[in-house]
Amino acid sequence: MQLTVFIADSFDTLASGKVLAVGLFPDRVVVMNLPSDANEPTVKAPYGTDLGLLLALTDSREGNIDGEVRILPPHGAPVVGSMPFKGLKVAVGASVNILVQLKPLLVPHAGIYTVETQIGENILSGTFEVRINRLPPAATAPEATPTMEHIARGAVASISKRRRATKSKP
Repeated sequence: MQLTVFIADSFDTLASGKVLAVGLFPDRVVVMNLPSDANEPTVKAPYGTDLGLLLALTDSREGNIDGEVRILPPHGAPVVGSMPFKGLKVAVGASVNILVQLKPLLVPHAGIYTVETQIGENILSGTFEVRINRLPPAATAPEATPTMEHIARGAVASISKRRRATKSKP
């Protein structure tokens, strides 16, 4: 049996049985954009993000499959997500898709996360990476963020121009 991990913002199963991916991360790298002054995530104060996993099992045996999916963060931190599954029916030579919606996935650290899929005594695994990107501070100059006073002066100036233009017309 082989496991392939796909990661996206979300997955949905269509009426036809096909799987629709929204916001696919083809390189399996998730980048969390955080303000420059935000604290680092920790086990006690993790960040959260909504993600979907599609676990494609191929070359599986025929019959019903029972098991569990676990998400393991880097640095030996505790499991951040798990989901049991039961009774997935598999035909000979067919593949099985397991959809996992992580709402939210708790992120205690940046790094490589492991997706363990246990089926009976077999443990299959795949990985994805979480990176943290620090955003520069937002522009706060008065020109960038007009105050109500600036807006009011602009409105008064445009009304005055219109009045002058209508008075000068014959």
